[in-house]
Amino acid sequence: VSVVPSGAPWARRFDAILKHASSVQIVGTEADPRSPLAIQLASEVAMGLAGMQAERLGSEAVQLLVLAPEKARNENRSLSERLRRIWKKGGRQQHVLTAPRATSSRGPSQPEEQSECLAAFLHIAMAEAESLCIESLRRLAAALKRRHPLATPRWSAERIDVAFSTPAEAADAAIEVAGALNPKFPVKISGHYGVAHRMDDPFGGPPLIAGAAAAMPARIALSTPPGAIHLSENFAAALYAAWPFPLPRIEHIGELPAEGAAGEVKLFSLRE
Repeated sequence: VSVVPSGAPWARRFDAILKHASSVQIVGTEADPRSPLAIQLASEVAMGLAGMQAERLGSEAVQLLVLAPEKARNENRSLSERLRRIWKKGGRQQHVLTAPRATSSRGPSQPEEQSECLAAFLHIAMAEAESLCIESLRRLAAALKRRHPLATPRWSAERIDVAFSTPAEAADAAIEVAGALNPKFPVKISGHYGVAHRMDDPFGGPPLIAGAAAAMPARIALSTPPGAIHLSENFAAALYAAWPFPLPRIEHIGELPAEGAAGEVKLFSLRE
């Protein structure tokens, strides 16, 4: 869909590359795959996975970008420019080639809806009823407030759900929360990164950040032990792509089996 408008030669190149790929990974199903946010999500995950693979091989991942000449760039709209800044923030090498656009046509990509956003979700579950003291909740609320979440954290029963603009902000919050509470009553924290929707609360509360991506952390929490921080591959890879060195410890620990329409989910642990 995104390649064909550029002409038949590009479509043939795309088909040839896809045919020879050793593997193809689909990233997220929460949004229209032509939307800028869906493309950015896939790009961030790809960058992070490249970095992880390079680390396993004792090598280095280098970003190659083809951008319009600097005077022609619109940094607020260019996805490639956003990806350049994310990679650069991580302190990794990049090579930028400049080339003028042959045409101003952008093809059929969908405009970014104001109601949509990329969000890094955290699910913070109290492992023990004794941990539900008012002092613990105050510390937890203070730690989250300092990190400027996208929307007001949601408290329900023995858990808190909160969303941040980036995996780095969410990971910082998760690490701070884990260290702020009584070690005798550790929390279990799970996270996922995906396309979400901003919406008004139909029950009259503050605005919500919701959608299919928001439900994934609760599913991950079912296999997260007390004191641990477990992340989906989307979250872990995007975090790896943007976090400056030295990185926290991000380790592959297994998979959640497929459930209904949801496929298998690779899990990673996060440690300082």
